[in-house]
Amino acid sequence: MALVKKSLLALTVAAAFSGSANAAFFLTPSFTGSSHDSLSYSKVGVTLGNEYVYGGFSFRDYEFDHRKDIEAKDIFFGGEYRSQIDSKLGYFVGGSLDFSYDEEFDFTESYNINAYGGLSYDLGRNFSVVGGFGTYFTAPKNFFYPILMAKYRNANDLGLSFIAGLPTTSVTYRFSNTFAVVADAKFANAEPMVYMENYYRNYDVYMLDKSREVSIAALFSPAQRLSLKAGVGYTMDRKIKYYNSDGDEISRYNVDDDLKVFVSGSFTF
Repeated sequence: MALVKKSLLALTVAAAFSGSANAAFFLTPSFTGSSHDSLSYSKVGVTLGNEYVYGGFSFRDYEFDHRKDIEAKDIFFGGEYRSQIDSKLGYFVGGSLDFSYDEEFDFTESYNINAYGGLSYDLGRNFSVVGGFGTYFTAPKNFFYPILMAKYRNANDLGLSFIAGLPTTSVTYRFSNTFAVVADAKFANAEPMVYMENYYRNYDVYMLDKSREVSIAALFSPAQRLSLKAGVGYTMDRKIKYYNSDGDEISRYNVDDDLKVFVSGSFTF
């Protein structure tokens, strides 16, 4: 579980360092879906933000074969600040707050808080490294984690670029200003922990959805302020874990490997 929590922040930082800065606001609706005999899953959401701050909401729907269905609601806010100390050395600080719950919203039980920071260093010849650490707080458990990644070029540059490290690696090849292909490998992928009141024998339960995943997607930019992303992924070693308020695992549901589809759009204004 600690590795899963490390992934949440490392993925956030990876995303922040893989693109170029854009002070304008963006609006991004998204959809992810998969269907299997044991579990049908869908997620829809909207994010609004700019280079420094973002917020939004999403709905996750879990339909199990032999288990109670779950409808998770996520309300999230976050931000990040990056700056240069000199021509080579830079720094970043950031964090996010996510409230995730099934039926009853509770500030003191449904929170997922993260905070992180670190340094970046330009090695020259389009290479740079990123290192740091962070903390992750939930009602049942708290975690500390490292951040360690290497980057080559920028995802908006023509040709090959990548960001590599644990728990994720992302490789982009941009054919033109309007089209690119992205391949990702996520070694520990997870959604925010969901608070479920009186879910199990009248006890409060926290649900964690974790997996490993590889995916490939196409990026289209048909207009200056519009971009679209669509792709397919293969989800492996997926587990739905349930924890009590003391942070002890009380149950788990193993999900067979499955294909998923995802699509999102981003409008800048």
